[in-house]
Amino acid sequence: GLDSYYRSAQMSQLAEIWHSRGETQRAKELLLECLQKTLLEIQHSKYNSDKQMFADEYRHHRTTYLHLFPGAESELVDAGVPESPL
Repeated sequence: GLDSYYRSAQMSQLAEIWHSRGETQRAKELLLECLQKTLLEIQHSKYNSDKQMFADEYRHHRTTYLHLFPGAESELVDAGVPESPL
């Protein structure tokens, strides 16, 4: 119900739950959506303090993605998700 749900750490937790249940594609799609939307928010933000906060949230989701899908850096690059969002 949150407008900016994609920035919430709970989305990474949800992806971890889905992954543990074998719903790996669903977990992957959720994290990619969160990363892509957070990246857009960073790019459109006017304030550096907001950008930094969003970048921290971005890094959290990216870390979760790589924890759940080791060696998937190329997938992130292909999806337009860079290592550093700034």
